[in-house]
Amino acid sequence: MSILEAAKQLTIKGAALGYCEAGLSVIPCIGKQASVLWSRWQVERASFGRLHFWHEGGMLQNVGIVCGRVSNLVVVDLDGLEAVAEFETAFPHLLDTLIVKTGSGKGKHYWYTTPIGFSTETVRTKGFEVRGDGCYIIAPPSIHPVSGLPYMIEGFAEPATHDLTDVRKWVKAKMQPKPTPKPAQIKPRNPAITGIRNPAGYALSALQDECRTVRAALEGKRNDTLYLAAVKWGVLSAWAGLTNGLQKKS
Repeated sequence: MSILEAAKQLTIKGAALGYCEAGLSVIPCIGKQASVLWSRWQVERASFGRLHFWHEGGMLQNVGIVCGRVSNLVVVDLDGLEAVAEFETAFPHLLDTLIVKTGSGKGKHYWYTTPIGFSTETVRTKGFEVRGDGCYIIAPPSIHPVSGLPYMIEGFAEPATHDLTDVRKWVKAKMQPKPTPKPAQIKPRNPAITGIRNPAGYALSALQDECRTVRAALEGKRNDTLYLAAVKWGVLSAWAGLTNGLQKKS
């Protein structure tokens, strides 16, 4: 039985046996969760007898397919209508393959086999995944545990064989953090002089006052007075940017 024929089966058990016959690694699921420890089935495939055992034990309520090398299967998993539209616009040449509409009604799975020797790496970011080694997917005719809707075939074709390097690069590019914009620099202002209508005139008057203070300083106090005046004038010009205005006024 082919993968497409298995996906068309009307019962969970029939589909599971069909996928197994097609060479895929099948695991039992309840809802979207594997109902067995499935690490073993990433390196070997379960037998028909084991599938019967899982079914009789009530563990095979939905069908899971292990992706990656064990099944020679890589699935592009897109969550949301916007993600689907982006992928189909970017990679129209990859749409002639088995496509499954997920039970959520908002996502799709695009199934591919991988050429011998090419990567089955898994890459993912929010809404976009290339599921390979270390992942599994829920397959038709499984039922979504929340919506109650089945996983349904939308693209009636066998999984196409493609190297998905470009798709992985595309997903990885979406994983890069966006640069944080630098905050706008705000020039500090001196609250004491906010609202001055004539900064140049204010500066000239302040300078004249300091000059008079220095000239009137008593002997023995002149150095200290001069120093304080210089400090006051430096602070004033730095905060208010009045130096240019004073030069223009002069």
